[in-house]
Amino acid sequence: MLHTVCFANMHIEPGTKLRTFVDVPRTLNTIPTTFINGKYDGPTVLVTAGIHGSEYPGTAASIELGKAL
Repeated sequence: MLHTVCFANMHIEPGTKLRTFVDVPRTLNTIPTTFINGKYDGPTVLVTAGIHGSEYPGTAASIELGKAL
């Protein structure tokens, strides 16, 4: 059964992609985020990067993956 994904006052309908920034609470920072809600039922995956401040390749790769999908 397909569901609308709701996160931080955003609603991502099945079969859509949203590239946006998510506010970090109690700071002036934002995090670039891509939500992809498939149009078919199936597995879920979460891709994160940038755990350590000097690790740029994973961040760049996750951004490119979000663009490509």
